[in-house]
Amino acid sequence: MEIESCNEIKVILFASLEEELGWREKIVRIDNNLEMNVNSIWDLIKCKLPKENFIVAVNEEIADMYSSINHGDEVAFMPIFTGG
Repeated sequence: MEIESCNEIKVILFASLEEELGWREKIVRIDNNLEMNVNSIWDLIKCKLPKENFIVAVNEEIADMYSSINHGDEVAFMPIFTGG
């Protein structure tokens, strides 16, 4: 039996991020042996936009860039919303 060395997470992009990277949802494989957080995922998707302009949710709950990521998590990046 082979041991799986990678985990999968779902990454969802909204608005300008989706436009910038050209995709809305993607399954990203992460190494089991590495400690991963939201910031690591931001680096993996290779976005050039300033991350300070976005908020993140992990499993549909607002999180910060240092929140841990685990196998099967869903990470969504979206612009900071303002209302009037």
